[in-house]
Amino acid sequence: MSTCPVCGSQNGTILYSVDSDTAARRFSEGSEKNWAQEARSAIELTWGQQTCDYVRCPQCTFAYADPFVAATPDFYAALYESGAEYAEWKWEFQRTFEALALLKAAGRLPPFALLDIGAGTGRFASRILDRVAGCRGLLCTEYSEYGRNEIAARGMRCVRGGLSDVDMQEYRSAFDVLCLFQVLEHMDDLESVFSRLSHLARDKGHLFIAVPNHAQRAYFDRWGFHEDMPPVHIGRWTRQSLEVVASRHGWRLEEDEIEAECYLSKLRRLAVQYARGSSAFEALGSVRSRGVRRTLRAVLVAVFLITSFPAAYGLRSASLGSAYWAHLSKV
Repeated sequence: MSTCPVCGSQNGTILYSVDSDTAARRFSEGSEKNWAQEARSAIELTWGQQTCDYVRCPQCTFAYADPFVAATPDFYAALYESGAEYAEWKWEFQRTFEALALLKAAGRLPPFALLDIGAGTGRFASRILDRVAGCRGLLCTEYSEYGRNEIAARGMRCVRGGLSDVDMQEYRSAFDVLCLFQVLEHMDDLESVFSRLSHLARDKGHLFIAVPNHAQRAYFDRWGFHEDMPPVHIGRWTRQSLEVVASRHGWRLEEDEIEAECYLSKLRRLAVQYARGSSAFEALGSVRSRGVRRTLRAVLVAVFLITSFPAAYGLRSASLGSAYWAHLSKV
């Protein structure tokens, strides 16, 4: 029986299973074939086996990979080497930007220092530095060389790696604002994660977290499209599971929100998931003419959306936006 990393329950239900070949093909999309072979070997080394289950805990509602082990830094460095995965601006950036402005207006955010964990290309951090008065210190962390170079070009300090690479002695109680945008779902050893966050934060500090929306991920599961692919996405967070582990380390949830994503954006996401798993879609890759190939693939996607009307129709729900955002404060 697997043990829930959040609450310790052993009553989990398997949602789906993944083998190393499927995971490797997902992570090597658009890359050379030799990366797929390397990825498969790295994944099997991480898991210690060829398969991995995704399990949901009925007690705290956390869903997690079993084995609950994160991908290695080298794996991430290879995965994000081109920078294609980094968005310039995202909904959770804007939501946090607005929350910081409200905190300042309410007198709850004096001159502050900020830590951006997994900062990508540093787009959010640089916006804070340029446009939020009172930011007197800023530190980023990032695994990819591409991201670190972009952060350096923006004139900001960046630690190579992640949360565990931030010096706990040098930065003890150093930060008023800590951010993890689309990072927490990648992390194992959760007690260490939240212990470190508490160690780095000042009293009454603020923690902003954004993760994929568990409701949308569960909806896609229903139709056979599994977006949480270990060993990269190993945790699926809900409000309840976040509160359980955060409260043990002195954090209180102040507010949370689901992204109000437009219907067409969610529909495109559904189409992408179909394309990823479609053998017919993949077979069209052998068509030499790029124009013909794109046209035929568009037809396939259109046919899928028409024949899968219930899946497409259900995406109208406001609860199925792509991201879940939470603001916690240190008590």
